[in-house]
Amino acid sequence: MGDGLQQTAGQCAAALELRLRKRAKRGEPIGEPVGEVQRRQEVGLRALAFARAFGIPAFTVERRDQVPDAITRLLNEPGPLFCHVKIDPRANVWPLVPPGKSNAQMMGCAA
Repeated sequence: MGDGLQQTAGQCAAALELRLRKRAKRGEPIGEPVGEVQRRQEVGLRALAFARAFGIPAFTVERRDQVPDAITRLLNEPGPLFCHVKIDPRANVWPLVPPGKSNAQMMGCAA
């Protein structure tokens, strides 16, 4: 079994964020080499297959204009649903929800 499948999504996201922060601190470009982009795409495809293997519906968002429909689909799904969102690594997008926090806390609407 591949190394990427043994880590949880949260561990992968945290490791990626740490790597990007270290690069930025050293003044290195955030954009990834082509091989790294390809590796991440493969990890995303494996994650989709993994979710589907457990009977969890899964889909991919590839373009910005697909986001509103994806959010609607996620909010209306009665059970689990896996959404793989492809983001250009050069976009320098950091996780909006800090580790250990909820979406409600991130949005400032937690009690």
